[in-house]
Amino acid sequence: MTWNNRIYKHLIDGKEYFALHETFYNNETGLIEYWTEKPLTEFSDSIDELIQDLEQKLADAKRFRNAVLLSNASVNENNIIAGK
Repeated sequence: MTWNNRIYKHLIDGKEYFALHETFYNNETGLIEYWTEKPLTEFSDSIDELIQDLEQKLADAKRFRNAVLLSNASVNENNIIAGK
């Protein structure tokens, strides 16, 4: 089975939103088998807004790759890691 990330359109209360989902394919047929129920991203009003948000997330991840924060740390401990 192979997978990739695909944009899906969601209709919520009659309004269109877009989000990224992991999508899994059958290796033999190439057809979609299933996708993650919960999106990997927040909902965006447009595809361009979704892509801009993902680009910002990637830029932030690259910028702070050497100052990884701890999920079980206190605010003060994470501020020390962040250099603040």
